[in-house]
Amino acid sequence: MKLILFILFILISDCIDATVYYVKSSGGNGSGLNDPDAWSFDRLNAMASSLHPGDKILFKRGDTLRGTLTVKSAGSSDHPIVFDAYGAGVNPVVSGFIQPATWTLLREHIYYTSLDVHTLNLVTLDGRVCAMGRYPNIGYLPYTSHVGNESIAGATIGSLPFDPAGAEVVIRKLRWVLDRHPVIARSRNTLRYRSGTSYGHNDLYKPVNGNGYFIQNSLNTLDREGEWYYDTASNRLYMHFGIETPSGRLIKAGAADQNIYINYWSHLVFNNIDFEGGNIHGAYIIGTNHIAFNNCNFRQQGGNGVWASYTAYLAIKGGTIKDVLNNGIYVEQEGNHTSIENVRIVNSGEIAGAGKSGDGSYEGIFIVGNNTLIQNCSVLNSGYIGINFQGNDVLVQRNLVDSFANIKDDGAGIYTYSKHGVVNSNRTIRKNIVLNAIGAFGGAEGNYWEKFGKAAGIYLDDNTSRTTVDSNVVAHGNWGGIFLHNAHMNIISNNLVYDFSRQLDMSQDVVASVRNNQITGNTFIARTSAQQAMRLHTFVSDNVRLFGTFDNNIYARPIDDDSTININNEYSGGDGSKNLTLAEWKVKYARDARSSKSAVITNKISNLIFDYSVERKEIQLKGIGKSVSGKAYDSGVRIGEYGGIVLIY
Repeated sequence: MKLILFILFILISDCIDATVYYVKSSGGNGSGLNDPDAWSFDRLNAMASSLHPGDKILFKRGDTLRGTLTVKSAGSSDHPIVFDAYGAGVNPVVSGFIQPATWTLLREHIYYTSLDVHTLNLVTLDGRVCAMGRYPNIGYLPYTSHVGNESIAGATIGSLPFDPAGAEVVIRKLRWVLDRHPVIARSRNTLRYRSGTSYGHNDLYKPVNGNGYFIQNSLNTLDREGEWYYDTASNRLYMHFGIETPSGRLIKAGAADQNIYINYWSHLVFNNIDFEGGNIHGAYIIGTNHIAFNNCNFRQQGGNGVWASYTAYLAIKGGTIKDVLNNGIYVEQEGNHTSIENVRIVNSGEIAGAGKSGDGSYEGIFIVGNNTLIQNCSVLNSGYIGINFQGNDVLVQRNLVDSFANIKDDGAGIYTYSKHGVVNSNRTIRKNIVLNAIGAFGGAEGNYWEKFGKAAGIYLDDNTSRTTVDSNVVAHGNWGGIFLHNAHMNIISNNLVYDFSRQLDMSQDVVASVRNNQITGNTFIARTSAQQAMRLHTFVSDNVRLFGTFDNNIYARPIDDDSTININNEYSGGDGSKNLTLAEWKVKYARDARSSKSAVITNKISNLIFDYSVERKEIQLKGIGKSVSGKAYDSGVRIGEYGGIVLIY
């Protein structure tokens, strides 16, 4: 009985000790217990180590609080520390921005201001995130040779109109690698640079001859409105203002590295707060657990919206992440039990040269960890991958991913891979809509044999296994709709794939790496006569019949049914690329016994219509439309949640 009374006393004391504190931009050093006596943001940070489980910290709506919220106290499982909003109006804002007020003319169109920050990634002009000046303004200059990861060479280097020493060279090393390096010197046609900078890993990959580069982070590159350069030696920000002057313009620079800094402290909840202007991160979270963001918005971040590592039970629900220069959400290592729900991520990694070097950059969502849930999200306009996950016990469902891989490519709307020797389990990609795989060939001309945008809708890369891809709608791209590369023991079922060069593309460059996949119940529809429903491709001597089991699929090529399936045995002694009809594929490889081709044919691309819906909707038809299975619709057709349809007039 005494033990029970003691426990009750502790629980009651915990509740009694909980306090509500008020914080506003005009606050001071008072008690913080009400609005008239509210704390300032600086006072909150000074008192951060004095908070207790169950405490609530309320920010005044409509206020902007400048700097970094540094957490120094932990909540408990029953009584987290909660940061929320009070009052009426828009969400309170924690901002890392400062607004330079005094500008001096350097020369025509270019002005400068004093700015004391150790590094600068983020500058906005009149509310728009601006890119650093670069040369050339668009595209890449080719390099023809290189030495290790130390230099590149080519005629374009010798013809640069300024000395790039001290600037930054951005090199397209591989289709998925865009590395940033400080320039040491130029000697005739050779450019020497340094590796090992702090923003990403630029020392893992070497250049590829024939690819491209551009120069940034130099005063000599400023020739268009909004372009900027920060000189760390003189602490000056330079900006090109076009035909106007700085007068009346709103310029902001990211002066705080992050909006929130959480190192170790756990059981924290953030509700209804906006975060902007972090020079590197909106939220920096490491070595902790049970951190939740509910209906919070992250915008205009110089690196990642939310960055986390070695965390457990990170939950982000609701809200928007918009205009971030690297990743929207980046759980870099050991992020177990992460859940991302109902989050809208727009414009992540959309400026070449502004994201970090190496892997894991320019992405909407990137998560490494087990027990991951990503659902009901919209991921729109990603410079590389929309949703990227690694780990086991993963569910990616009911998401809309649209327009991706327009800065780097050899990626996808939804992508995963596994390290060699890792055995996957319980991973599901289900009921997602993936649209507009753009791809970015520019700067990757070293891949002259793949002169197209190389982006897949859903991509199971090296060593991926035991992953189910079910009931997704995937449409529009120049490469593969669903692409399996060296992947085995996966289930591809009930998907609608439309308007890719190959709707299903399976490829291997390691003997027997593609095995025991189940391909059933899918509808693969080629929109044009240049597209194919399926390709099986091996660079090593093998029998593609062993790639898996195939049945109950529809391989539709309504405009020309003669070249539906491609088999490419691209190895020494192989018979090369062969196009087959579905009937020929069935006979030669003894697969797809109950599969069918399109029940409808047409001679016009314009006779095919595609539509999709995140919510249930009905579309009206202008005539009788038929599906490739032959079902006719004479007036309208209903599309279910996260569904799609292709009809032929």
